[in-house]
Amino acid sequence: MANIGIYQSLEFWWFWKFNIWGTMYYILGATTIISSSFAALRPKSGKRVFAYNSDAWNVLAAAGAISAAIIGTFHPQDKAERFNAAWILLHEAMSSEQPNLETLGAARDQGERIINQELFAKYIDRKK
Repeated sequence: MANIGIYQSLEFWWFWKFNIWGTMYYILGATTIISSSFAALRPKSGKRVFAYNSDAWNVLAAAGAISAAIIGTFHPQDKAERFNAAWILLHEAMSSEQPNLETLGAARDQGERIINQELFAKYIDRKK
C-alpha cells in the first residue's frame, strides 16, 4: 500500500504543527510575563539595573505588549490543540493492526474538519 506513505507524511506534518504552535504559545507567554514584570518593576530611585530613562525599559514594555498581541491575535494554544486532536485521530488510524485507505481517509477528513474548527467542540466533549 504505497498510498499509506501520504498519510504518514500528513501525520508527521500535523504533529510538527502541533509542536510549533505549542512552543510558540509558551515562548510568547513567558516573554509576555517576564518582560511585563520587569517593565512594571521599573525603579523610581535607588539602585537601578538600567539607567532610569534608558530605552531598555521601553524595549521590555514593547516586547511584552507585542507578545501579548500575538497571543491574542493568532491564538497559538487553540491551533496547537486542534492539530493535536487531528494528529491523535490519524495516529490511532495508522496504529491499527491493518490500516486501510478507507479508515485513513475518514481519519484525515475528520482531522481536517477539526483543524478548520468544524468538529473541534465535539472532539473536546468526547475527551471529557
